[in-house]
Amino acid sequence: MLGQGCDHCIMAASRPVGTGAEGAPVSGEPGHERPRPEGPGRLPFHMTVRNVLSETWTNHAAKFLRYSGVSVVNVSLGLLTFNLCRALFDMSWLAANVISVVIGAIPAYLMSRAWVWQRDGKISMSTEVLPFWGINLIGFLFSSLTVAVVDHWTVNPWIVNFFRLSAWGVVWIFKYLVLDRYLFAPGEHHDPEPVVVTG
Repeated sequence: MLGQGCDHCIMAASRPVGTGAEGAPVSGEPGHERPRPEGPGRLPFHMTVRNVLSETWTNHAAKFLRYSGVSVVNVSLGLLTFNLCRALFDMSWLAANVISVVIGAIPAYLMSRAWVWQRDGKISMSTEVLPFWGINLIGFLFSSLTVAVVDHWTVNPWIVNFFRLSAWGVVWIFKYLVLDRYLFAPGEHHDPEPVVVTG
């Protein structure tokens, strides 16, 4: 019995640190790192970026193209109104800009709601109309400030229109993000109520 105990002591002493009874590594021992398996949730970085870009294109491509179409109509109508007010009624740059924004906001809202985000439910004054006009007000103030500043050092209509469109371009990106994420995002107050058919 004593000899067998000594034999066990000698085998334990001669065994490398961090190994089990069969010589296999023991988890949790210092200096030993267990290899991490590649799980199904782990994707290479380039695959992750590709998936994000693909999802973004799928979710926003058609919508963004429709939004761009509405913007073309809105900008064309705004420029026409703006320059007609200047040419026919001899309005100031600021007054002409006010008129063009007010007139352009009406078809912009209706087309954005019905065509771009395809909402056909009841129009909400508090969650859609007023915030939409608020965004247009921000664009109006920003573009009007730009026009007023430019008007102090030039009367060239090409330069004035260029800076006016540049100001609206900044608001254009901001407006799309707000409309898509908040104003026309899927929700109970946007989606029409389901129709229940009883037999």
